Amino acid sequence: MHPAIMALSSEAAVSDSFFGQLMHKIDVWTQLGPVSFLITLGTGLLMVLVGKILIIWLTRILKRSLARAKKINDLMARFILQLVNIIGWIFLIVVFLQHIGLDMGPVLAGLGITGVILGFAFQETIGNLLSG
Repeated sequence: MHPAIMALSSEAAVSDSFFGQLMHKIDVWTQLGPVSFLITLGTGLLMVLVGKILIIWLTRILKRSLARAKKINDLMARFILQLVNIIGWIFLIVVFLQHIGLDMGPVLAGLGITGVILGFAFQETIGNLLSG
């Protein structure tokens, strides 16, 4: 294959990757100026702050309701609280990256596949935890 064609195909592969998109966005932001970048970054960080407050609020409500439940032991309650916390933070990160302009479709597809794989891998363990 001709070296110029190889160089173009490798550039296209990099620009389609997650980090290639990130580098392209940084290039666009530097061309638009720092004000546009700071506004986008500031609104994104504000969204993350509001999301963090919502996660803390949801975790407190869930903790109170799990404390009232008589059939759920402490280990299961901690597992549920940590799971809600992790899912909330993953959601916040995805929303932030989508807000700054990155295509999160492939990342979400990868997370979905990972979730299915982990679900099958831990199926018996989680079943044992739920049964007590």
